[in-house]
Amino acid sequence: MMPAMKKLWKFQMISQLELRSLARSAYNRGEYETSKILREAAMALNSLYPDGWFALGAAALKARDVEKALDVFTRAVQLDPENGEAWNIIAC
Repeated sequence: MMPAMKKLWKFQMISQLELRSLARSAYNRGEYETSKILREAAMALNSLYPDGWFALGAAALKARDVEKALDVFTRAVQLDPENGEAWNIIAC
């Protein structure tokens, strides 16, 4: 099991807000794969949060998972068509 997945198992009983906070902290430390996994877990709890999809896309890009990034930025603009930054990233 990947180290990032082991970390996720430890956090399986926490709230979406806590997961987002942990993901943000991991991102800020440069742990992009961990951030991506934590964001995915948070989005599984609430898939109607467009800013969460955007943040997941940013983590996926930093983790060099371009396919995942494109998919989640697309979800972000489906929920918030006015998100110009997400549209801009999709266009690149």
